[in-house]
Amino acid sequence: MIYNPLEEFEKKFKNLHLEHTQKHFETLVQKSGVNIEENRKTVKEYNDLKINLSKLKKKLRWWKFLRVILYITLLLIPLVILKITPKIKAMKSEIDQADKKIEQLFILAQNQMQPLNRLFEDSIALKIIENTIPTLNFEPCFSV
Repeated sequence: MIYNPLEEFEKKFKNLHLEHTQKHFETLVQKSGVNIEENRKTVKEYNDLKINLSKLKKKLRWWKFLRVILYITLLLIPLVILKITPKIKAMKSEIDQADKKIEQLFILAQNQMQPLNRLFEDSIALKIIENTIPTLNFEPCFSV
């Protein structure tokens, strides 16, 4: 019997629940066959490219602003056309390539995690709670 739920939760069930949750997750990861290190590398590369893309977009905004200023200054129009416009086109091309690579890496990362994600079920939380507090028994007809 549980006489003081709050105290027993803090002293016993909180850590026990965390331990059962971690063990269950590790079991799911092993069953899924997900290569964690490969996924970490993919996600790191994805995050690095995402940061680089953000920097490129900021540079592009700056160059566009500069182009507008130069367009306003009529004396500098040949410079704008000859020097800055090719840079802007090159940056747009680089951004397009980075966008495509980021999209590919995102899809790859999702595909790598599919075996693990398929193993998650609505009833996992109830099972873990029942393992943590054996005196509780949830009926399967109740939803989360």
